[in-house]
Amino acid sequence: MNKASVRDFLDSIETRPHVEGEFGTEIQLEIDGVASRLQTQLIGIDTDRILIVKTPTMSQIGGINVKLFAGNRVIVRYVFEGVVYGFETAIVEAITSPLRLLFLAYPKLVTARTIRSNPRVNTSLPARLKAGETGADGTITDISISGCQLEIRRQHLPEAGRLAVDADVELTLQLPGVAGDFQIRGKLRSLRTGERKLEAGISFGALEEQVQLAIDAYVKLAD
Repeated sequence: MNKASVRDFLDSIETRPHVEGEFGTEIQLEIDGVASRLQTQLIGIDTDRILIVKTPTMSQIGGINVKLFAGNRVIVRYVFEGVVYGFETAIVEAITSPLRLLFLAYPKLVTARTIRSNPRVNTSLPARLKAGETGADGTITDISISGCQLEIRRQHLPEAGRLAVDADVELTLQLPGVAGDFQIRGKLRSLRTGERKLEAGISFGALEEQVQLAIDAYVKLAD
């Protein structure tokens, strides 16, 4: 993997405050002390408290019931609505009646990686980010019709520090060769703070046709 590919991969990784999913979502479990990864389904979520999943079938688990004890570490991975999720948790309890179910502790940290279907190009476009009463000037370092990465320099960090993942945001930017500013509404998907800057991953909401065409044209020219 070259430097650009590594950077793109790292930029695509976000953290989320909550587990996303629904009844029946296919998930993969990696249980400490078990050599293979096990396929099963999500049954329920009690946010900030517990996750309930089907205990993998007997054909998968064989004689590993001894590993299904309270406190044993579990890594969960799955794909939901075009996003790859992963987190570490632990078994709270395993029951066999009336159904074989595993109760897992709600994770403290959830990582997410969007499966990108739109081309993204590196750029250096000045922009203004606003979330409620909080605003910050920054530079868009890459962009596609589905979102962008915004870099906010250290001098703006005290103001930008009040931003929060999953906040609704408005981005104001100007594209080369296009008259006037564009206002794009979206959602803050990730925040990464460094010594001199903050990097914000933003997913765009529904774009007006004029805005979508302008961004698409810019991406194709810059690619």
